[in-house]
Amino acid sequence: MRSLLTVMKKKTILLLMLFVEVVLYSQNTIEQAAQMNTFQLFSAAKHAERIGDWFSAITFYEAVLLNNETNKKAINHLAKLYFKTRDYNKALITYKKAQEIQAQNPENLFYIALLYKNIGDYEKSIEVFETFLKKSKQMKSAKRYKTIAKSSIEGSQYHLRNKNETSYFISI
Repeated sequence: MRSLLTVMKKKTILLLMLFVEVVLYSQNTIEQAAQMNTFQLFSAAKHAERIGDWFSAITFYEAVLLNNETNKKAINHLAKLYFKTRDYNKALITYKKAQEIQAQNPENLFYIALLYKNIGDYEKSIEVFETFLKKSKQMKSAKRYKTIAKSSIEGSQYHLRNKNETSYFISI
């Protein structure tokens, strides 16, 4: 029993130390980013992504874009991180910027359409998904995306047809 308590105390202390390290790392990211070059910023951003610190990664990718606002890799990573953190408006703006720079990449259109759906603009979502389906023939992984796009179009159309109906929830 005593050894179990000792092990639990050690694990608790270890977790507390890890938490403090992550908090300190996050607080210093803005100051660090101001003093880094593009290569260092990318390295720091990728490291932050690997450890699951998406907000620090966002800070580093934003710093990359301050130096070069058309950096394709930084824009793509930043858009995905905004999406992961559910900052849909920023993700939409960033994916649109990525689409301007990389018009040949229909994956950006897919995410733009998905984001319109997430923010409740179903008409625009349907329009962009249909554009995506027309342009997605050149994509290597198009099958999965096409399936989701078709399902999303159906869901958006259903929502538009039935938006005035009251939905009922079953309480248990």
